[in-house]
Amino acid sequence: MVKVCVIGSGVTGLVMVKELLESGHEPVCFEATGVIGGLFSYSYEGLYLTSSSHITAFSDFPPKCEPCIWKAGEYVDYLKDYCKEFDLMKHVHFNTKVISVQRMKEKPGASYWVVATETASGQQAHYFDYVVVSTGTNNVPKRWKYDGQDSFTGTVMHSGDINDFAPFDNKKTLCVGMGESGADIILHIAQREGASVAMSVRSSPGWITPRYRANMPADLMTNRIVWGLPRRLGAWLGWLISLSDIQQSDPVVRKAGEINLENKTTELGLFGTFGTKTTNGIEAMLNYGAEIKGDVRSVGPGKRVTFKDGSTMEGVDYVVQCTGFEPTFRILEGGCPQEGAIENDAVMQQVCKDVCNVRRGLYKHALHPSLGSRLLFAGFVRPGFGAIPPLAEMQARWYVAMLDGKAQRPLPSREEMLESIAADAAGEESMYRKGPGVRIASLVDYMVYMNDMATRIGCMPPWWRLLFSDPVTLWTIFTGPLSGTQFRLAGPGAKPSLARAILRNYPSFFPLKRLAVISAGLWVWSGLINLLLLPFPSSTPLLGPLKETFKPVGFSDSRYVYNSRARALPPPSSNSASNSAASSSAAAASSSS
Repeated sequence: MVKVCVIGSGVTGLVMVKELLESGHEPVCFEATGVIGGLFSYSYEGLYLTSSSHITAFSDFPPKCEPCIWKAGEYVDYLKDYCKEFDLMKHVHFNTKVISVQRMKEKPGASYWVVATETASGQQAHYFDYVVVSTGTNNVPKRWKYDGQDSFTGTVMHSGDINDFAPFDNKKTLCVGMGESGADIILHIAQREGASVAMSVRSSPGWITPRYRANMPADLMTNRIVWGLPRRLGAWLGWLISLSDIQQSDPVVRKAGEINLENKTTELGLFGTFGTKTTNGIEAMLNYGAEIKGDVRSVGPGKRVTFKDGSTMEGVDYVVQCTGFEPTFRILEGGCPQEGAIENDAVMQQVCKDVCNVRRGLYKHALHPSLGSRLLFAGFVRPGFGAIPPLAEMQARWYVAMLDGKAQRPLPSREEMLESIAADAAGEESMYRKGPGVRIASLVDYMVYMNDMATRIGCMPPWWRLLFSDPVTLWTIFTGPLSGTQFRLAGPGAKPSLARAILRNYPSFFPLKRLAVISAGLWVWSGLINLLLLPFPSSTPLLGPLKETFKPVGFSDSRYVYNSRARALPPPSSNSASNSAASSSAAAASSSS
């Protein structure tokens, strides 16, 4: 048993505490506020998650509702039930702010870390052998300072400052950013009495998809059938979905299809970018007259906003920056020196530099090579599609398996970790290099990362055993949402009976018939190409690399299988959308829905 400090009781911190407890360890969780749930507990009324209940839920605690998109308050209620089920609350120290985490000088019997906290009663030092930073990527609002802002007489604010939308009544607002939270906020404001709203869009909003399709959460398509397709076919998958969307009766879905069809920022279609899993920004445009503006150059004087294309917007009362959040690691910078701690710690100074780019600085986006398992950054991953909680849970299981010595793949040496960081970074950047996702260092391919964690833990689904002993469960693994439950069937932390019961009650994506038809067609095409390339070994010039990149994803050792030296297969240009053969193919898929 080891004593582990867990900083933060958001989603990531709670699942870390739970996994540590189940393995017999002693977690001590410090929470700066008086509640669990992180930002979800302080969000504005009407905030919805962007992933469905059955994707977001933890692997061994299924939702009690039908598949839906939770409101923030409903998700916090789920987390409270989770804490009650696993008796987590007594391990959380509320209103206790961590102000410093420092390494101790080497001394026989001494702890590795000293953690300084602050409460209403004063400061206190605590000693641990391991520390988990689970404060998350959404920690500090990312605020921009505009040229001329001192002369602006309107209000510049961040989306995180919004508690309700009544102040926007009869006001003119410019929202900067059209990501998921930005699109939702734009619609909330546009719906207010007498409100006028415009949105400033600097770059591509990613891949726009509605939260619901066919009255089911659209992210049910985040499964092994769709995301097991070779990444080279991502552009074709995106093109076919977009072509089908533009023939739907819903004008909002049609517009989303048009935008995605015109989006040429990535070679890999929806596999090469992040999802904007809401069409609320489009609804604000079509139904409430929201305007699209370019990037902001300056604000002021008065209530004027000037854009980089030279156009202006007058009478702006509010500029709302929907620019996201960023993590902060000041607690690691050596402030508030503690007795016995290393002074001017060069290792921690380097860690603080490297952790700001989790893609280039951390092993599996979680561990620094100089500290190994002593310090874990949990939850600093963002999937292009999918949800953060299942990724955080897999990280927690991996960490506990390492502490217990049960991981199928032990932690490698520092040199091997550095090599792995470089290889993973190259793979991720080859995926996102031409899309808006390249600027998001924490962005990962959801299924690849989940499988990568599972191979390290040793809990990949037992494919062949299931095929002959339990084909029904195997079928649900492929057709149901890619949740962490399928990784509870075997290996460390396995709960096979519970996992089977949960998986068999999870919905399949077949109600989303258009997507099922499109995916099936691409699997047939991929299978034919693999058959043609079967006689050629991987060492064959040209054909060898091509064969590698047409392998299905997620069945063997997980890695980024897109080879940047071999170009992705481009779909027909958007101009050919009117091509009769293509249109009739999309119409056939459309009629299936």
